[in-house]
Amino acid sequence: MEDLERLLRAVQEKYPDVRAVCSGAIASNYQRLRVENVCSRLGLVSLAYLWKQDQAHLLQQMVMNSKTFFFFSFVFYI
Repeated sequence: MEDLERLLRAVQEKYPDVRAVCSGAIASNYQRLRVENVCSRLGLVSLAYLWKQDQAHLLQQMVMNSKTFFFFSFVFYI
């Protein structure tokens, strides 16, 4: 079982009313599909509201509307 699935199972145990997971996937099919697959196995809905949005526009909106924001990335090499 992968870490994401383990984490979401723990969330479901603590918060049994949880029905969906929102991810910040924008352009990575791998990341979006990974979240969708884990959600499917756990009976959760995967929400990716930022999917395929213009990245420059999103960055501009974050800068204009936020005082603090965090960027992080997961990179895998095979």
